[in-house]
Amino acid sequence: MKTASLSYKPQLKNFLAYFALMLSLFTVMVAGFYLIVNKGESLPEYFSSVAVLYILLPLFNAAAFAYSSRKHELIISEVNDPAYVAKWAVELLQLNGMRIKSTEDNMTVLESGKKYTRMLNNWFGTELLTLRTSENEVRAIGNFRCIDILDTKIKFGQVAFKDQPYKHS
Repeated sequence: MKTASLSYKPQLKNFLAYFALMLSLFTVMVAGFYLIVNKGESLPEYFSSVAVLYILLPLFNAAAFAYSSRKHELIISEVNDPAYVAKWAVELLQLNGMRIKSTEDNMTVLESGKKYTRMLNNWFGTELLTLRTSENEVRAIGNFRCIDILDTKIKFGQVAFKDQPYKHS
Protein backbone atom coordinates (compact mmCIF):
# COMPACT_ATOMS: atom_id res chain seq x y z
CA MET A 1 0.00 0.00 0.00
CA LYS A 2 1.19 3.48 -0.89
CA THR A 3 -0.20 6.86 0.07
CA ALA A 4 0.34 10.26 -1.51
CA SER A 5 -1.03 13.65 -0.54
CA LEU A 6 -1.59 16.56 -2.90
CA SER A 7 -2.60 20.15 -2.21
CA TYR A 8 -4.48 22.17 -4.79
CA LYS A 9 -4.10 25.89 -5.35
CA PRO A 10 -6.48 28.27 -3.55
CA GLN A 11 -9.56 29.16 -5.56
CA LEU A 12 -10.07 32.74 -6.65
CA LYS A 13 -13.85 32.48 -6.25
CA ASN A 14 -13.44 31.62 -2.54
CA PHE A 15 -11.10 34.58 -2.09
CA LEU A 16 -13.48 37.00 -3.84
CA ALA A 17 -16.60 35.71 -2.09
CA TYR A 18 -15.04 35.91 1.35
CA PHE A 19 -13.51 39.32 0.58
CA ALA A 20 -16.93 40.64 -0.46
CA LEU A 21 -18.52 39.19 2.69
CA MET A 22 -15.86 40.69 4.97
CA LEU A 23 -15.93 44.04 3.17
CA SER A 24 -19.70 44.27 3.55
CA LEU A 25 -19.47 43.39 7.25
CA PHE A 26 -16.74 46.00 7.76
CA THR A 27 -18.85 48.56 5.90
CA VAL A 28 -21.72 47.99 8.31
CA MET A 29 -19.35 48.19 11.30
CA VAL A 30 -17.60 51.35 10.09
CA ALA A 31 -20.91 53.05 9.30
CA GLY A 32 -22.28 52.02 12.72
CA PHE A 33 -19.21 53.36 14.50
CA TYR A 34 -19.48 56.60 12.54
CA LEU A 35 -23.08 57.06 13.64
CA ILE A 36 -22.31 56.19 17.26
CA VAL A 37 -19.03 58.09 17.70
CA ASN A 38 -19.61 61.06 15.39
CA LYS A 39 -17.54 63.94 16.85
CA GLY A 40 -18.21 66.49 14.18
CA GLU A 41 -16.05 64.81 11.53
CA SER A 42 -17.38 64.66 8.04
CA LEU A 43 -17.93 61.26 6.47
CA PRO A 44 -14.92 61.51 4.06
CA GLU A 45 -12.59 62.47 6.93
CA TYR A 46 -13.81 59.54 9.00
CA PHE A 47 -13.38 57.06 6.15
CA SER A 48 -9.89 58.38 5.39
CA SER A 49 -8.87 57.67 8.99
CA VAL A 50 -10.03 54.04 8.81
CA ALA A 51 -9.32 53.38 5.12
CA VAL A 52 -6.18 51.27 5.66
CA LEU A 53 -7.91 48.94 8.11
CA TYR A 54 -11.06 48.99 6.02
CA ILE A 55 -9.21 47.41 3.08
CA LEU A 56 -6.36 45.45 4.70
CA LEU A 57 -8.32 43.44 7.26
CA PRO A 58 -10.78 41.96 4.75
CA LEU A 59 -7.89 41.39 2.32
CA PHE A 60 -5.79 39.43 4.82
CA ASN A 61 -8.82 37.53 6.13
CA ALA A 62 -9.84 36.55 2.60
CA ALA A 63 -6.31 35.40 1.76
CA ALA A 64 -6.15 33.28 4.91
CA PHE A 65 -9.58 31.81 4.16
CA ALA A 66 -8.63 31.01 0.56
CA TYR A 67 -5.52 29.12 1.66
CA SER A 68 -7.25 27.30 4.51
CA SER A 69 -10.21 26.23 2.37
CA ARG A 70 -8.26 24.83 -0.57
CA LYS A 71 -8.77 21.22 -1.55
CA HIS A 72 -6.40 18.41 -0.64
CA GLU A 73 -6.24 14.93 -2.09
CA LEU A 74 -5.14 11.68 -0.50
CA ILE A 75 -4.41 8.79 -2.85
CA ILE A 76 -4.27 5.32 -1.32
CA SER A 77 -2.92 3.03 -4.02
CA GLU A 78 -1.83 -0.56 -4.41
CA VAL A 79 -4.56 -2.01 -2.21
CA ASN A 80 -6.19 -5.37 -2.81
CA ASP A 81 -9.70 -4.36 -1.83
CA PRO A 82 -10.38 -0.67 -2.49
CA ALA A 83 -14.05 -1.06 -1.51
CA TYR A 84 -12.97 -2.18 1.97
CA VAL A 85 -10.61 0.79 2.28
CA ALA A 86 -13.36 3.20 1.18
CA LYS A 87 -15.78 1.66 3.68
CA TRP A 88 -13.15 2.00 6.42
CA ALA A 89 -12.58 5.67 5.48
CA VAL A 90 -16.32 6.44 5.53
CA GLU A 91 -16.70 4.80 8.96
CA LEU A 92 -13.70 6.71 10.35
CA LEU A 93 -14.99 10.01 9.04
CA GLN A 94 -18.45 9.30 10.42
CA LEU A 95 -16.87 8.77 13.84
CA ASN A 96 -15.31 12.22 13.44
CA GLY A 97 -18.55 14.07 12.76
CA MET A 98 -19.12 13.62 9.03
CA ARG A 99 -22.27 12.19 7.49
CA ILE A 100 -23.03 10.67 4.10
CA LYS A 101 -24.61 13.11 1.68
CA SER A 102 -24.82 10.85 -1.37
CA THR A 103 -23.58 7.47 -2.54
CA GLU A 104 -23.13 6.17 -6.07
CA ASP A 105 -21.35 3.10 -7.44
CA ASN A 106 -17.73 4.13 -6.93
CA MET A 107 -18.19 7.47 -5.20
CA THR A 108 -19.32 8.60 -1.76
CA VAL A 109 -19.79 12.25 -0.81
CA LEU A 110 -19.64 13.18 2.86
CA GLU A 111 -20.56 16.46 4.52
CA SER A 112 -20.08 17.81 7.99
CA GLY A 113 -22.65 17.05 10.62
CA LYS A 114 -22.28 20.50 12.15
CA LYS A 115 -24.57 23.35 11.10
CA TYR A 116 -21.84 26.02 10.93
CA THR A 117 -19.57 24.07 8.59
CA ARG A 118 -22.54 23.04 6.44
CA MET A 119 -23.35 26.75 6.13
CA LEU A 120 -19.76 27.40 4.99
CA ASN A 121 -20.19 24.63 2.43
CA ASN A 122 -23.41 26.17 1.15
CA TRP A 123 -21.76 29.59 0.83
CA PHE A 124 -18.28 28.66 -0.38
CA GLY A 125 -18.33 24.94 -1.28
CA THR A 126 -15.47 24.07 1.06
CA GLU A 127 -16.74 21.35 3.38
CA LEU A 128 -17.46 18.33 1.17
CA LEU A 129 -15.29 15.23 1.02
CA THR A 130 -15.48 12.91 -1.99
CA LEU A 131 -14.23 9.31 -1.85
CA ARG A 132 -13.71 7.63 -5.22
CA THR A 133 -12.66 4.05 -5.72
CA SER A 134 -11.10 2.57 -8.81
CA GLU A 135 -9.59 -0.81 -9.60
CA ASN A 136 -6.65 -0.57 -7.19
CA GLU A 137 -6.81 2.82 -5.48
CA VAL A 138 -8.96 5.09 -3.36
CA ARG A 139 -8.94 8.88 -3.79
CA ALA A 140 -10.22 11.20 -1.07
CA ILE A 141 -10.65 14.83 -2.11
CA GLY A 142 -11.72 17.42 0.43
CA ASN A 143 -10.59 19.88 3.05
CA PHE A 144 -7.38 19.45 5.01
CA ARG A 145 -9.08 18.50 8.27
CA CYS A 146 -10.67 15.35 6.85
CA ILE A 147 -7.72 14.35 4.69
CA ASP A 148 -5.40 14.70 7.69
CA ILE A 149 -7.64 12.42 9.79
CA LEU A 150 -7.35 9.67 7.16
CA ASP A 151 -3.65 10.19 6.50
CA THR A 152 -2.70 10.22 10.18
CA LYS A 153 -4.72 7.09 10.94
CA ILE A 154 -3.07 5.23 8.06
CA LYS A 155 0.46 6.35 8.95
CA PHE A 156 0.35 5.99 12.72
CA GLY A 157 -2.67 3.83 13.54
CA GLN A 158 -3.51 0.18 13.24
CA VAL A 159 -5.38 -0.45 10.00
CA ALA A 160 -6.19 -3.93 8.72
CA PHE A 161 -5.13 -3.28 5.13
CA LYS A 162 -1.74 -1.66 5.82
CA ASP A 163 0.54 -4.71 5.62
CA GLN A 164 -1.28 -6.74 3.01
CA PRO A 165 0.88 -7.77 0.07
CA TYR A 166 -0.36 -6.16 -3.10
CA LYS A 167 -1.52 -8.65 -5.72
CA HIS A 168 -0.62 -7.33 -9.14
CA SER A 169 -3.11 -8.01 -11.88
